[in-house]
Amino acid sequence: MYHRRDEIYSEGVCIYTGSQGLENDCFLKGSDMEPQMSDGLAAIFVIFAFIFLAFFALVTLVVTVITALVYCKVFSKAGFNWALGLLMLAPVANIVVLFYLAFVDWPIHRELRQLRQQFGTMPA
Repeated sequence: MYHRRDEIYSEGVCIYTGSQGLENDCFLKGSDMEPQMSDGLAAIFVIFAFIFLAFFALVTLVVTVITALVYCKVFSKAGFNWALGLLMLAPVANIVVLFYLAFVDWPIHRELRQLRQQFGTMPA
């Protein structure tokens, strides 16, 4: 008469089949009990992660450069030094620079006022 007895040890699980114990299987933790990723699948995963991160870094760099160019152009058209646009990329300096831009007398407006006073035309 055959019966089955399962015993659980801290190292794994042993299953004894048969009354004489002729056929027994022991599974240690970390071997056949837990599914593991094959080496080929792990390599594909690493390559995919690298490609994704490289693409993400490239897109971030392109967006940052375009943003810097736009801010530099805005400051240049307002009559300030174009390099102030680069401060817009710094986390705390961008808030300070925006307040400065909002409340300071712009050089282009000063020049316009001087020209209007020089030629005698009134502002609209």
